[in-house]
Amino acid sequence: MARFEGDKHRQVIEAKGRSCLSSGFLLYFFFFSYIFFLLCFKG
Repeated sequence: MARFEGDKHRQVIEAKGRSCLSSGFLLYFFFFSYIFFLLCFKG
């Protein structure tokens, strides 16, 4: 039973990590596209 709880806890942590990773990726994507836009706009 304790092992099952541990697996469940691990799955929750992995799911949180995945969502953090995807949101971080989106943040970087928007950041770089914004910089690209500024460079093109100034140029």
